[in-house]
Amino acid sequence: MSIIVKINEVLNLTDKVPFLQCLSVYEVEYLVAKSSLKTFRKDENIYKFGDTSEKFYLVLSGIVKLSREGYDQKEFVETFVYTGQFFGELTLSEEQIRMQNAIALVPETVCLEIKKELVYEMIEKNSTLAICVIKLIGKRLEYVQNRASSLVLHDARTRIVDFIKNNVRQFGQQVGLEMLLKHTFTQQDIADFTGTSRQTVTTVLNELRKNNKIQFRRKTMLIRDLASLQ
Repeated sequence: MSIIVKINEVLNLTDKVPFLQCLSVYEVEYLVAKSSLKTFRKDENIYKFGDTSEKFYLVLSGIVKLSREGYDQKEFVETFVYTGQFFGELTLSEEQIRMQNAIALVPETVCLEIKKELVYEMIEKNSTLAICVIKLIGKRLEYVQNRASSLVLHDARTRIVDFIKNNVRQFGQQVGLEMLLKHTFTQQDIADFTGTSRQTVTTVLNELRKNNKIQFRRKTMLIRDLASLQ
C-alpha cells in the first residue's frame, strides 16, 4: 500500500478519532509516514502479555480483541477494538511491558503501528497534543473502571444485555426502526467479556429472542427496539 493511500485512509478517520483532530493535515501525514502499516491474520497475536511496550496501534480495518489470562488460566476479555480506535496506548504513560494480549479477530486486520518516541517528538512541536494524549489514556482508564464496576454491581443478565446495547450504539446500523449489528464475536467471547458462562449467554439470548427483543444469526444481530432492550 502506497504512502498516499495510507495517509488518505487515516485522514478519512479524522472525524471519528478525537486524537487525530488534535493534528493538522501536515502532522497526520508526518505521523503516517513515520509509522508502519501492519496486516495480521485471524487469531494472530499483535502483541502478548510480557512483551516490551514500545508502540501503540490505530485500527484501520478489522477487529482486535484485548484480553488477559486469569489465575485459573481462563481468558478474560477486556474489550474489542474496532476501526478508528486505538489500543496499546498505555505505552505513552511509560508502561514497560504489556499487561494484556492483543489478537486479530478477522482476516486482514490492518493497523497503523506508531512508536511512542514519534508521539513524544511531535509533542515537543505541538504542546496541545500532550493534552490529547492525556485524554486518550484517561478515556481508556475510565473504561476499565466502568468495566470493573459493572462486574461487581450488575448481575449476569444485565452485563450481557449491556454488552449488546453498547456494541449496537457504537457499531450498529439503523434499519428502519430497528438496529442491525454485524459482528465477529462468539457466544464464548460474550461470556469471557461479561464474566459469565457460555450457557448463561445462550439462555439470555434465547430469552430475548423468544420475547421478540432481538433476532440473531452467527454474525448478525437485529435489535427490535434498543430503548426497550433490558
